[in-house]
Amino acid sequence: MQGRSHNRAQSILAAGMLLATSLFAGAAHAATPPGTVIANTAQAAYQVNGNALTNPSNTDRITVVAPGSASVVAAFNPDIVRAGGTTQASVQTCNNGGSPIPGGVLTITPAPGTVTTVPADPYGNYTAVQQGNGDWVVTILNPDPIPPTVCFSVPVDVYVSPTTPSGTITMPVTFTGGGLPPVSGSAPLTVQNIRTPSTTTFMTVDPATGQLVPANAYNSGQTVWVQVQDGDQNLNPAAPETVTATVTDPYTGDSESLVLTETGPNTGIFVGSVVSTLAPATPNDGLISVAADSQLTATYVDIVDNTDSSSAAAIVDPYGLLFDSATGQPVNGATVTLINAATNQPAQVFGADGVSTFPSTITSGGTATDSAGNVYNFGPGQYRFPFVTPGTYQLVITPPAGYAFPSQVADAQLQLLPGAPFALVVGSRGEVFTVNPGPALNIDVPLDPKAVTLFVQKSVGKTRAAIGDFVPYTVTVENPDTVNPVSNVIVVDTLPLGFRYEPGSARLDGVKTADPAIAADGRTLSFTLGAMAAAATHTLSYVAQITANARLGEATNSARANGVQGAGRVGSNIARATLTVTEDLFASRSFLAGRVFVDEDGDGFDDKSEPGVAGIRIFMEDGRSTLTDKNGFYHFEGVSAHTHVVQMDLTTIPQRYEAVPLA
Repeated sequence: MQGRSHNRAQSILAAGMLLATSLFAGAAHAATPPGTVIANTAQAAYQVNGNALTNPSNTDRITVVAPGSASVVAAFNPDIVRAGGTTQASVQTCNNGGSPIPGGVLTITPAPGTVTTVPADPYGNYTAVQQGNGDWVVTILNPDPIPPTVCFSVPVDVYVSPTTPSGTITMPVTFTGGGLPPVSGSAPLTVQNIRTPSTTTFMTVDPATGQLVPANAYNSGQTVWVQVQDGDQNLNPAAPETVTATVTDPYTGDSESLVLTETGPNTGIFVGSVVSTLAPATPNDGLISVAADSQLTATYVDIVDNTDSSSAAAIVDPYGLLFDSATGQPVNGATVTLINAATNQPAQVFGADGVSTFPSTITSGGTATDSAGNVYNFGPGQYRFPFVTPGTYQLVITPPAGYAFPSQVADAQLQLLPGAPFALVVGSRGEVFTVNPGPALNIDVPLDPKAVTLFVQKSVGKTRAAIGDFVPYTVTVENPDTVNPVSNVIVVDTLPLGFRYEPGSARLDGVKTADPAIAADGRTLSFTLGAMAAAATHTLSYVAQITANARLGEATNSARANGVQGAGRVGSNIARATLTVTEDLFASRSFLAGRVFVDEDGDGFDDKSEPGVAGIRIFMEDGRSTLTDKNGFYHFEGVSAHTHVVQMDLTTIPQRYEAVPLA
């Protein structure tokens, strides 16, 4: 019996143990917080020989974990892009829960106005397929499932169409997986569609600074630099980019495409170069074939906006031209000397190689030889000074018989002649001009033919003058006839409107002479010179005053001469001189000034001892503004003569002060 009872007790105990195991296989309630520890212990109760016994099981514990929880974040870098540019986005999916998320799928919808691509993954971590509606479906393969606390990233390439308007566009993304509700996010992108016209400029290196400066001429063999400024192609503000320009020489037929590189991130300025050569043309060989006196052209077209194009021109091995101001024909035999204006001595000139010395005096239409023995043959009327150092220079010209320099004919009239357009610039009439780095000169010079009558030249002693100023004028009258005199010579000089002759100022060949007869208009002056011998020249000078009736801007004075030669009357050309009439200081513009101060005694007056307040912004009614200085003073310049309103920006007043009206 004892043995049987013992066996029965074992059976009951075993049943109790089974009961404990089945009790442990429970589940946490859905509301149980993650991280909660659940402990479970079973107990068996039984009797042995009438005695009640209990036997507890072991204690089992489980920790409640959170279910899978996903988040999706998308962002562009850069997140500001110009229309026509590219950028990249990163889409990141994270498992923020405590359980793995199997079967993760991303759906990426392109932002409007973009071409969006999800690149293939060479490592096989995902597959990307574009749907018929343009969406991309990305299936996450590794890891799958996505473990807790793990994030998965997918790159996205985006091209913004050139027609996409300015504003903010959005790329939506959605994640699904593990039976969880879909999770959405989006990436905003700011588009700038501001079209600015491009500019193209030929450049050269300034040897003094090493910097690029504008150029309009090159010598053969010189490096030709091209600069394009186009903010539309500054598509990525974080990195330098490239554009393409074309350099052509129509004379040789050569053409070269240049890749221009942005000078730095976010500049929108692109530069590149090509070396010029006299060798025969071979297109796209990295050298631009040129010829003397040919003209290079640089052309650029915006690849995004083909309506935006620009070009520049530069001459190669430039020659200057001396030409007849009446016919436009070249004039040979003029002596041309290049003077260094800083020293008033003949300039140091170099040959085309930049090393050999070259004559500073040459003859138009002739030849010249440099110190290396190189011979330069000038075409009809041409002259050339290949290289000089940067500085200020002047052309001194001795014209051949029958011509006069400087010309008195207006540029507009000269540009109508056969052979135009001419390079009429500062220096064409003997003015001092500046030479920048590069080939020295491209200056055409008109020469006035002398008729077998009187020849008049006119000059003014000032280039700029104000109302009330006195202006000296000089008139030179020449009888070019080497045989016959001219009698009863009269100079008729017409002053600009508002100019008046200063009595007693007339001088003839430096000697005081009679005042002119003045017409009723007060402007037309008639000076009597009397007889002029053959080949004689007289110089007439006088002073005029600018009155309040004068007009601002250019004021042109004209003079002519007439006389009697033999049985008939003879005349002259019309000579002109121009100056610019400017306003005197404070004539119609002034300045407005004031002070912001601390009214310590409260009397409403600005006492000298009271401190000023710095940093206060003051506005005028036209939108201009300024800040007060350390003493509280402010001022506006260029203010017209009428009532104005100024106002303080109250937001710039320190908190310890308040604005109060003056007494």
